[in-house]
Amino acid sequence: MKDNSMNLFESVEKIPLNSLFVVHNSTVKKMKVSEIFDAKRYKDLKAVSYVSSPKFFAETVKNFQSVIFILGIDNVDVLNKFSDGFSALFNSEENVKFFNELPDETKNLVVDDKIKIRYGKSGVMIHDKIYLLSNEETGDYRVIIGSANFSTSAFNSENLNFENIRIDDSKNLYEIYLERFNFLIKQTEDYIPDLCRKYYKESKTIVTVTPETNFQMFMEKIQNQNFALVVNEEQMEIAQKFAAQRENEKIELDKSKRLIEVLLEKKNKDGVFKLKSPDVILSKKSTIQEIYHRTYKRKNKAEEDIRELLLMDKNTYALYKKISDANELLIYSQPIETSQIKKTLEKINAFTQAYFDFAVSPNIEISSKIYELILYAFTAPFIWKIRQKCAMTYDKSSVADIPMFCILGGVRESGKTTALRFAAKLLGQIDGKQIFDYSRELDTAGIIFRMITENNSMPIFADEISLNFFKRSHSAQKGEEMIKSLANEIPHEPAGTLIGTTNLSEFSSSGQIMRRIYYLEVSSMFNSKKKRASVEYLRSIHEDLDDSLFKDFTYRFSRAICDNEELFNIEDFLILTRKIFLNYYEESGVKVPKYFPRQIFSDYDNRKVKTWKELFKANRNFFIDTGEKIQVNIDEIFKNSPNVKTQKDRLINFLDENCIASDFGIGVNWFLKKAEFYKFIDYQPTFLEKFKNLLK
Repeated sequence: MKDNSMNLFESVEKIPLNSLFVVHNSTVKKMKVSEIFDAKRYKDLKAVSYVSSPKFFAETVKNFQSVIFILGIDNVDVLNKFSDGFSALFNSEENVKFFNELPDETKNLVVDDKIKIRYGKSGVMIHDKIYLLSNEETGDYRVIIGSANFSTSAFNSENLNFENIRIDDSKNLYEIYLERFNFLIKQTEDYIPDLCRKYYKESKTIVTVTPETNFQMFMEKIQNQNFALVVNEEQMEIAQKFAAQRENEKIELDKSKRLIEVLLEKKNKDGVFKLKSPDVILSKKSTIQEIYHRTYKRKNKAEEDIRELLLMDKNTYALYKKISDANELLIYSQPIETSQIKKTLEKINAFTQAYFDFAVSPNIEISSKIYELILYAFTAPFIWKIRQKCAMTYDKSSVADIPMFCILGGVRESGKTTALRFAAKLLGQIDGKQIFDYSRELDTAGIIFRMITENNSMPIFADEISLNFFKRSHSAQKGEEMIKSLANEIPHEPAGTLIGTTNLSEFSSSGQIMRRIYYLEVSSMFNSKKKRASVEYLRSIHEDLDDSLFKDFTYRFSRAICDNEELFNIEDFLILTRKIFLNYYEESGVKVPKYFPRQIFSDYDNRKVKTWKELFKANRNFFIDTGEKIQVNIDEIFKNSPNVKTQKDRLINFLDENCIASDFGIGVNWFLKKAEFYKFIDYQPTFLEKFKNLLK
């Protein structure tokens, strides 16, 4: 229970403050703490409020004859405060510390029950601020309500905390709020552990928190209160996230500390810290940017960001790179020699050609899709800007049409991981060391969300993304809500992207998700008989492969933004990238491969159509024409199939939403709009079918 208020800057001119606004019996007044909490006029104090300082608490309540104080929370952050209460059930360190910091005089009053300190039970969050003062003998009653916590910063009118309170000396109002107080007291338990009372009462000593004493105090709670702890699934998830959230709070404090050290200088004998001059601050730009981005090393494996750090200048759109553990950033976006361009283009051509030369069933389109993955990877640092431009050019909802996620779906031995590693190395991610193993190192949407929003322009490369990530769910462990949240937001700052691979065989997701993902599919396997030859071939390509072309590309793309060139069009968000690469071929004299991708792929839409067309063709008897609708006897189709639910979910994901008639996905039959469905699968009814339908 710490006082988090902190005055970072002193005003140049000392401005008289009246930060505590007091309305006493409908009149604005200036009142001291001793006048507000007048222990000479009132004998009893009942209060509910957040307390930041044991010292202020002790000084203010010491002269009342009886005190019952319910410690509330300092904000309405339910996640934090449930975790606080949940943690306090097992760990009494904060409770002990509060008691230990009280003056001896106040400790005696607590031990003698003249001061009772209560706290919300586990899971109970009390945010009220009510102060009730009374004197039964004189008939004096006072109610104080408002924004002010029970702290020096709130009640000292010379502080920079602007607060307000309303004071009413009214018995009627007192009785109304007393009823509220009595209700709240039933939701509380004693805040001061019995062990603290016992030690101090017997020997005037205080408890030192150790594993042993912590366990003793926990057992006291269980034995004395005889309660059963009940935690639902949602609360359990909250408890599990608690440690990570507290780590984030530590990160923010560390960031503030480092910024203070860089931005402020000690100026005079009074020890006042002032902001450095704009010129000095400008000279520290790279250091400050690095602090904004990352001020710590993650402790957990799942929290470790293994990417290289690329930061974008929002004025020039050029990229800067952090070198090793140095605090300085070096310019990354810069032009290269034509010979270097030629060398990298030839390697890209050779690599993508391998997906044709070494395939079991050669298909030139597969090479084109591998090249498309590379084009997306090069564009990744600028996706946020394309999205921003799209929203400004069209409407806010169109921002979702520019995908922040690129997924390569592939069958076993299709070379999808190899393609991911090659693209990552072209961007300076050395030999795949900066590629995440999804199941071991990410596996929650929350970790990906944090990395995408950290302003690192280097995309997240993730291998073998779990199918659960794409499932329709509100769970924090799955990606639907995160994908929609990020995709629908118009970016105002540089943001990251995700490039990953997944298993093709069972992959599917809802239209809401797939609209926001650029999905590429490689369904051709590498020929196992040519494995040794292909490995040697790919190894030779990787030799001397570097990120020089990416440096030049980011230089050209950033210049194009500044020159207000066309970044995209509604049919192709990679149009500028294609233009830059075609210019590379022309400048270097390298022949453009025939499979160079000239437009966006629609692999998932094609897969949807293919799946339903094959289902319709193989089970024609179970698609019954009822006039304007098609009745699909779905249970008959899957009568002898395993994993029926999974297959049904997959079919729902693969169906165009315009085809759905009613009660879809419920019961033994599904109903589709006939005209829309036939158009979706590109089916033309025969003359005989039309004639039979006419007779109906």
